[in-house]
Amino acid sequence: MNSKVHFKEMQDQSTGRRYERISPEGLVCHYPYFYLNMINPKTNQMLIIIEENKMRNLHLLNLEDGEVSQLTFFTEDDKFDDFGPQFSKDFISVIYDVNNQIVKQNIDSGEISLLYTPEEGWDTYAVPAISDDDKYLLTVDFPISDFVNRDNSNWDAFIEQGKKGLRSQLVRVDLRTGDKEVLIDTADYEAYGLKKNQWLGHPQFKPASHSIISYCHEGLGGTVDARIWLYDYESKGIQCARKHEYPGEIISHEFFTTKGDRIGFVRIEDIKSDKGSLRFVDSKTLEESNVMDLPRCSHFLTNQRDDYIIADADYPAEPYIHLIDLNNKKDIFLLKHNSTMKSYGNTQDAHPHPMFSKDSRQIYFVSDMEGYPAIYRCDVSDLTKQVKG
Repeated sequence: MNSKVHFKEMQDQSTGRRYERISPEGLVCHYPYFYLNMINPKTNQMLIIIEENKMRNLHLLNLEDGEVSQLTFFTEDDKFDDFGPQFSKDFISVIYDVNNQIVKQNIDSGEISLLYTPEEGWDTYAVPAISDDDKYLLTVDFPISDFVNRDNSNWDAFIEQGKKGLRSQLVRVDLRTGDKEVLIDTADYEAYGLKKNQWLGHPQFKPASHSIISYCHEGLGGTVDARIWLYDYESKGIQCARKHEYPGEIISHEFFTTKGDRIGFVRIEDIKSDKGSLRFVDSKTLEESNVMDLPRCSHFLTNQRDDYIIADADYPAEPYIHLIDLNNKKDIFLLKHNSTMKSYGNTQDAHPHPMFSKDSRQIYFVSDMEGYPAIYRCDVSDLTKQVKG
């Protein structure tokens, strides 16, 4: 099923910067989680999720002409984790979690192959990770009986889950053999000197590595012991990548830079503060550097060359998208995203989750500024001055 989006041109009233809505008018729409592989540079297509008739499905959006091709046809009986889809590294297939199974779907043929199913009585993570060579899958499994926050529909459930804790298994699957290996089981977390049944999330492979894995301790910002952790597959050891300096300090939304030499994260003073900073920690030495103090931001991401940053300010700060030139330590207030950040069935629905195009000439973000979550694009080539290709 194909359709066409007519891109809507818009202009920010505070900065004069022009941008456009690129998703269908009037329909709840977002792209996958912002550090996933979701744009095919050869076909210039983006993976997007569109909700119609109360059901969300995965589509391909042509970023040049607006043509939309539907890839999945789920019904209300299906449990589709709509923030986890991603391209395989060869862009031949898409990988996603549906009905508690991680599957791979060939884009051309539609053929679906099963990659992973958790043990009976367990649920697997909504946003799995795939290694750079497509050989390994990384996920986190949870006992269904103890899972309060399964559909991630509201922050009350998230807070309750953080207080309760959740037994978690960090799992690596060999996609060539199907063999499953439990790397960490937080039922046994006391062996590391840590709280039993800590809730784990955000599993990620370090780029170009099978051995170094990052994950987080989940919970309401400022309430967890420490957010960012590293697991070394060779030594089987874990290490805290960034300890909290005081109770209430918020550390969140960690990601590996493109080269994998650093882990980026947002630091916020406390739950009520409008102040924050964007920081890196060296993935080997764990030496920390402060990129820049900024108004409070929810997320940030580097471009492919790791020389620019895009970040989204969060309330009570003014809701700007910040473009940062790392070489010159220059912060540009690009435009206002004006998103409410509220849930439309998933707490992540209206989060801007800003990111760059592969060539750094455009940025993308999500906002419900028009009354529903939609995808927006802004040309920043006059600022990034990157050469296409």
